[in-house]
Amino acid sequence: MQQCIRFSPNSVENFFDGFYEFYSTLDDLAKLGLGSLTQEEKRELAPILDEITSPRYSADDLVQLWKSSPADVWLTNGKQIRTLFKRAREMIGELDSRQ
Repeated sequence: MQQCIRFSPNSVENFFDGFYEFYSTLDDLAKLGLGSLTQEEKRELAPILDEITSPRYSADDLVQLWKSSPADVWLTNGKQIRTLFKRAREMIGELDSRQ
């Protein structure tokens, strides 16, 4: 990874062991991850998500990034992590357009 990206604890604290039992779609998971963030935090997160979902970061980079986060659950598939982050970014864009 070319730069250090720090997660705000709020951005991943909602990912807990067993969350798969309650959330089954990417939309559900993205909403879960964004749920405790304020509008301002979401706006600040948007360019970070743009950066880390760019081709500049490999799937392995995303796995390492996820492992370095305070999330209580381990995601080990970089492609799925990228898709989850992209969906969260799309939702932030949707939120911005409603204001």
